[in-house]
Formats: sequence, structure tokens, C-alpha cells
Amino acid sequence: MESLDKNHYIALANGKFELDDNGINHQENLKIIFSNLSSKEHEEKPLVVHFHGGLVNEKNGKEVAQKLTPVYKAAGGYPLFFVWESGLLETVGRNLPEHISGELGKISKDEVYGRLVKLLEKFVISKLESLGIPEELRRGPAPIELVENNRVKELIANFDERKLEKHRDQLELNSDEADQLENILKDDPELTAMLESIGSDGPARGGEVRVNHELPPEIVDMIKDNGDGPRADGEEKRGLNFLTIIKYIAKIGIAVFKRYRSGTHHGIRLTLTEEILRSIYINKIGTFVWSDMKKDTADAFQVDANVYGGTAFIEHLKVLTGTKKRRVVLVGHSTGAVYICNLLRMCDELGVSPDVTFDVVFLAPACNYDLLHETLKKGKARISNFRSFGMKDELEMKDAIAGFVYPASLLYFVSSLLEGTEVEHIDKPIFGMHRYTENRFPYAENDKIQEVLAYTRDKMFWSITDAGFNLGEGTDSSGHGRFDEENDLTMKSVQHIIKKGYLNE
Repeated sequence: MESLDKNHYIALANGKFELDDNGINHQENLKIIFSNLSSKEHEEKPLVVHFHGGLVNEKNGKEVAQKLTPVYKAAGGYPLFFVWESGLLETVGRNLPEHISGELGKISKDEVYGRLVKLLEKFVISKLESLGIPEELRRGPAPIELVENNRVKELIANFDERKLEKHRDQLELNSDEADQLENILKDDPELTAMLESIGSDGPARGGEVRVNHELPPEIVDMIKDNGDGPRADGEEKRGLNFLTIIKYIAKIGIAVFKRYRSGTHHGIRLTLTEEILRSIYINKIGTFVWSDMKKDTADAFQVDANVYGGTAFIEHLKVLTGTKKRRVVLVGHSTGAVYICNLLRMCDELGVSPDVTFDVVFLAPACNYDLLHETLKKGKARISNFRSFGMKDELEMKDAIAGFVYPASLLYFVSSLLEGTEVEHIDKPIFGMHRYTENRFPYAENDKIQEVLAYTRDKMFWSITDAGFNLGEGTDSSGHGRFDEENDLTMKSVQHIIKKGYLNE
């Protein structure tokens, strides 16, 4: 692999130029790069600007630039990499995916988490299996007849979600079913022992072992037993906080069914996991880093070109294209697509000539539909040609970021947890995910999604599509982090796009 050439990258932190580990002044370096682009040697080459994913630190960003520089050069382009990072990555001490995976690994060993999963899985599959059964044919006296413990995993694995289409009106819990769930949690001896041990700072299960848990302090505080209230059966004292935490946990099950009713679920096990994480462990998984990292991509285009790398790039681009049209290809992987959206939205504001347009290539883009809709509304005229590569949903669901605990892809995690914790942000439509292109409720009724798809649908290609790399349409990437691998079919398609000077629109 060639060493990284300073003539092909700039390093930014929080949108600002930084003096990197090699002592390079990247504000000055950008001037040199654009001087090179104007030289006779490079004046006919398309400028290929690559934005890596925002979930990585400077070291990994440089590794991406190092491996792809020869790929873009071989296609006849002049590569320029934005090596950017959020300073908040230093807060978690490593790349965000590694942080998430590490925290989920700890949570998987949490005894409270493990017990909640078992109890809630049984209740959820019992409710879903009961759909369509008339009340007079139900055998059990309770609102929901619970399945046997030894059948839970099999029923979840084989549940036919086509059942949901006919019984959407039965998907939310009624008051009797919600009470039943609370009683299941309240009467479970294992969960009770764990909560009482945590609440009293005492030993668990017979005084032998303390509870192994990763619960955040605010949840522990909620569990604490203050001894103020009677137990429901009146036999002994138990704090009101015990009943408070039971009601709080029961809301997780209620939220799962609300998502089923709204069509925003991700399957039984994944939806349940997401709701437990959202309700109990959300502070452990980096939501704050994700939000601030997206903000960094916008901050790069603040007014002062002597400070902000995105604005400086645009100022140099204005000069480069002032006398001669220059082909510019923007390639964005994951959160790099968010960077491109912000660049396109700022061109008019920063005075770029309307004649300056871009070929845009997204690789597993992590931008949401709201942002892309706004980008197209403001800057569609800036896009000469467009391609997007992503995974089909069956691959997305198998691209596990944390094994059994979270068996789906990073984009699923972004959609369900990193884009926000409020109900309206759960299952936030992400442009790089195939599921939101499907003609089904509720996406088919979302005007913004449909307007974006009207422009992009025939320009989106989903792996594995192996017949079209010679048309710039093939992709065989089977993981979120593999779309910028130098030897994958996806990059061969990108090379074709750069070489041919058009995207076969």
C-alpha cells in the first residue's frame, strides 16, 4: 500500500483545520492541493472528493485515504480526502462502532437485562400468536394465554409477520393486557430478587452473589427502596419505588406493541432489544456523540474560510471552476453522505456559480430522508448525476454489530437509537437502508420519502448486484464497513463512474 501523500488529504477536527500528527498545516496544504489541480499535469482530471464515515478517528480516516488513493488514481481521478473526526470520539476513547459494540457486550452480561429479555420475549410472542383468535376460543383466563417457555425461541424464529396485516387494530395492549404484563414482572421471583438486591445494596439470591448489572445511576436511583409503602399483598413492606420501576419496565413491552401498530418495528427480538436499550441503557451507547458528529459536518461550512475546512474547500473550488468547467465527483461513505448533503446545501449560500455541478456517489449512506429531502429541495440542480449503493434488507439484518445482543447493522442501530430517543424518531428512515424503499405502510404514505425516491429510485443499487460494475451499477459489499474496500465490486463501479465521465443516466 502506498504511503499517504499530503497532496491528497486535509485533516479536520470539529469542522476546523487542525495541525495533524505529521505537523502538516492543512489550511496551507489545501492551497497547495488546488494549485496542483490547476497544473498542466492534472487540469484534465476529475476531482474526486471522498468523505469517509464519521464514526472513525483520524488514524482510521487516514487509512481509508491511504488505501483508496491508488484506486481513484487508477480511474484517472485526482483524489482529495476529507479526513475528519469529531472531538467527542476522544470522549469514548475509540471509534464509535467499537464503543457501541463494547457497551453492548457488557450489557449482554447484565443479569437484569437477561431476565427482562426472557420475560418480555415470552409476553410479546404470546400476544402476537394470539392475534385473530376469538376471545371465546382462548383457553386461558388471562387476557393473553402465555406460551410454554420451551416454545418461545422457536415461535419467535418462525413467526409469520404477514399475520400483522389483518390484525393491526389488535396490536396495541389494552388496559387488561398492560396490567397482566405488570403482574408478570412483579411476580417473577428472579427479577424481584435482583431489583430488591440493587435497591438495598445487598446481596442477590440467598445472600451469595451480588447482581451483575450495567444499569445507569438514574435507573438504580429509581429502583432504590425507601420503605415507604406496603407490598401489594400486604404481607411485608416494600418501597413505592419497586412498583414504580415495574411500571417503568412494563412500558417497554407497551412501546414494542406501539411500534408494531405503527409499522416501525424491526422484528420481535430486535425491536424488544431496541426498546430495552432506549428505555434503560441509552446513556451507554453514544447517542450524544452521533448528534454532535453530524453537527460537525455542518460546522465545517461556517463563515470563516481561514478556520473551517468545508468553507475553504468551496472558496478554492470557486476559483478552480471560475474560468473552466471542472468535473467533480463527491463520494460519501456512511456519515460522509451527511457531509455531502451539507456541502450541496451551502453552495448557493457561499456564492458558488450555478454552473458548478457534481456527480454524487453514496456508499451505505447514513443520512436520513429528512436531510436528503431538504438537500434535493435546495440543491438538486447541483447534482449532475447520482448513484447510491447499499445492502438489501436481508444482508442489513445479518450485519451484526454486537452478535446476539444486536444482530443487525449499524444503520439499523442509527435508525432506532442514534437518531434520537423520542418515539417519533424510532425507526427514523435512513436513505442507505433498503427497507424504506418498500411500498408498504407507513413509508408509502410518507411524502418526503416518496419525493426522494421519485428522484433516486432508479439510481439506487443494492448488494449483491454483480452484473453491472461495467455500468457503474454493481455492488457485492456484505457489510456496512466494506463499501469502501478497495477490492470490492462497489469500488470497481465507482472507478467506472470516474473513468467514463458520466453515470449512464
